[in-house]
Amino acid sequence: MIVKSAAKCKDHVIICGDLNCPGTDSSHIGEHLSTVFDSISLSELVCTPTRNDNLLDVLVSSRPSAFCDVRVTDAGVVSDHRLVIARLQ
Repeated sequence: MIVKSAAKCKDHVIICGDLNCPGTDSSHIGEHLSTVFDSISLSELVCTPTRNDNLLDVLVSSRPSAFCDVRVTDAGVVSDHRLVIARLQ
């Protein structure tokens, strides 16, 4: 899928969750999903694997500077996914 044109986000948009779109390595989401986010000026803030060696759980924002201390933790191994934690500034 190629996104040729899209409206820019005017409000602060936050998307988080398990999108199951792994990239070619453990620190990236899938290329198609990344292209969609880029086309509407959204930035992925997670850069480490969240399930096994895949980055599946995302935190995406139109204002990445609003977040700090984004990290991934095992959280006591209560799930097969790791927990994404971030602080809003």
